[in-house]
Amino acid sequence: MDYSDIISDNSPAATDILKRLAQQALWKYSSVFLAQPLEVSKTVLQVHVASSKPPRRKEKEDRYAPDERRKQAAYRQDSYDTEGAWGIYKGTNSTYVHSILLSTITSFVRSFFSAFFALPDPGLSFTSSSAAAGIAGIVLAPLDIARTKLILTPSTHPPRSIIATIKTLPTWTLPISLAPTAILHSTLPTFISASTPLFLRAKLGIDPFVTPNLYAIATFCSQAVELGIKLPVETVLRRGQMGIAQQGVPKGRALDTVVEVGPYRGLFGTMRSIVYEEGERGGQAAGDLSKGAKGAAGMKVGRPGSQKRKGQGVEGLYRGWRVGMWGLIGVWGAATLGGVGGKGGEF
Repeated sequence: MDYSDIISDNSPAATDILKRLAQQALWKYSSVFLAQPLEVSKTVLQVHVASSKPPRRKEKEDRYAPDERRKQAAYRQDSYDTEGAWGIYKGTNSTYVHSILLSTITSFVRSFFSAFFALPDPGLSFTSSSAAAGIAGIVLAPLDIARTKLILTPSTHPPRSIIATIKTLPTWTLPISLAPTAILHSTLPTFISASTPLFLRAKLGIDPFVTPNLYAIATFCSQAVELGIKLPVETVLRRGQMGIAQQGVPKGRALDTVVEVGPYRGLFGTMRSIVYEEGERGGQAAGDLSKGAKGAAGMKVGRPGSQKRKGQGVEGLYRGWRVGMWGLIGVWGAATLGGVGGKGGEF
């Protein structure tokens, strides 16, 4: 049958589709490239073990045999302690591939759930979105571990390709010890971001078309809440991922990292270690200021060192929050100027 009279053929040509895909891929990669310094900075802050004394290089060298120590010394002389401007762009390709696969797998699984279980949309979309994000996080766990390893190891530390780095991991599946943290990190932010539009429209009457400015502000606030909930879990996850990466190193050797990585003791165990055991917190020691200066500053005068307490406190779980907020503000501002109501993620 000829439907040309009632249906016009406005489908784009194959070249137009390819051109559009290439433009989207280039735009996505440019966004990841510009945001990667923030991601690298946040990851380094999250995994770095807090210590009252900086680690000594000699102590690290003593772990190796004499021949291995000579190799490490030569390596540091060649690479060395600074990586230059390119060091803040480590893991860009893996971050780009991870973001593309994450959105693709999440969309596919969410659509499958909606079709198979006949879920209404958008009434229960946050449920299927959270489940889809959890599945995508499980599937992409090896890639995420490899990405973290590429960020935290020196740029001259081989291997540097994605596939080769994944091959160095002890397992290509999500380890059981890391599963609760990884699943929580994948599902919680997605649950908040997916349920926010429904809550704003159904409960508060805030709509992106009727009240676009108010909707943009409310969305930004929800993303800030999402960041605050995600950061502690992400801090634990990054340490756990480096613990898994360390297991792939030959026995008797240590994984060379740009900073000393804190230990992973499970979700709540790691949080407790950061809050109560790792490093010290508090103002300057009482011996660092004179009594008159402390009195003027409103500080309690006491014995030297009485202002210090063991552990980082709750603040230790939110390392890198400034970097995360700057990334959130940048993405939200760009999305708002683009007329999409501030929709977007942290980076």
